[in-house]
Amino acid sequence: MRYFLIFLISLFLACANQFKSTNLSKIQEIILLQKTACFGNCPEYKITIFNNGDVKYNGIRNVDVIGKRSLRINKKEIRKIISYAEKINFFIMQDEYTEKITDLPTTYIQINNKKVTDYMGAPIQLKNIEDMIEDLIFKKLTN
Repeated sequence: MRYFLIFLISLFLACANQFKSTNLSKIQEIILLQKTACFGNCPEYKITIFNNGDVKYNGIRNVDVIGKRSLRINKKEIRKIISYAEKINFFIMQDEYTEKITDLPTTYIQINNKKVTDYMGAPIQLKNIEDMIEDLIFKKLTN
């Protein structure tokens, strides 16, 4: 009887952990845009967009909105970003664009599992998608 009780408890815990991890895996970070500091007045912030439309923003310096904020965007806006990423071949771009220059900000952009580091020399299409994400979120933050 004691072994049966241990078996039931183990089964319950295994099922509970499975259910918990399944629920957590549904909400995923799908888009990240982060800009780092420079010696001048470069904007420094981090934007994280989740597949359910939740957005986490942290404005650090040289931006209109300082501090942490949460907001939502709709799935149509998420699809627009991902569609543009596909159109510009984001997923086959180089992982890093850099030059031997100092004091520039670095932009990190990640969509799904593809991350690109943009320090210097990135294609204009990459800059355009960075601007698209930034404009969308900053517009919502200031309204």
